[in-house]
Amino acid sequence: MFLATAKVHYGTSLSNVDWLHGGAESLLTLTNLFIVLGLREGLRKIENTQEDETSSAPKSSSEE
Repeated sequence: MFLATAKVHYGTSLSNVDWLHGGAESLLTLTNLFIVLGLREGLRKIENTQEDETSSAPKSSSEE
């Protein structure tokens, strides 16, 4: 309802009209960024752990 009212009366979205809503949208954007960065770091750690395990594994007689 508020979104439609903002579009009709102000010709723009609610986040551009209401400072509180705009601030909340900004914080949500930052939260999403931190989540993505954390997931990326976690995936890199898993990948590095797997690479370390495969490189430190003893070679079998068929690989030598």
